[in-house]
Amino acid sequence: MMVKFIMVMSSVDTRTTSAKLWKKINSGMPDIMEEHGNNLMAFNDEIRLVQNELFTRGEDPTNIVPQLFEAYEGMHNGEGKMGCYVKLISNRHSAGEDYTDVSLMEAIDTKYQELTEMMTRTRRRRAKRRTRSWPFSRRLPTCSRT
Repeated sequence: MMVKFIMVMSSVDTRTTSAKLWKKINSGMPDIMEEHGNNLMAFNDEIRLVQNELFTRGEDPTNIVPQLFEAYEGMHNGEGKMGCYVKLISNRHSAGEDYTDVSLMEAIDTKYQELTEMMTRTRRRRAKRRTRSWPFSRRLPTCSRT
């Protein structure tokens, strides 16, 4: 009798956990994006973790491309270089180009990493320009009278 009770309880727990994970993927992506401060790589990593959890429970969470596009397009209201890239991929997808959840997340990760590296290089160059000293801006040594 106790074994049956434990089996029923574990089954209920598994179904509840699966339902929570599905909710996270189906309607919770904007919240996940907000949690990670619009960091797309961290967002994608979290989605992959949720997918892996569902895979281990015997479910197939691979058809999430529409939810991914919705989350990506909602980031920064689709503005900026990353927003333009997401719109480009979305238009290609609408025109018939096939994207899986894996290929879409990889494309977004790659572009996000390129843009963040480019921004880092630009910031470094600007900082270097600000700290550069010109010969005319140096102070001349003062002569002390003895």
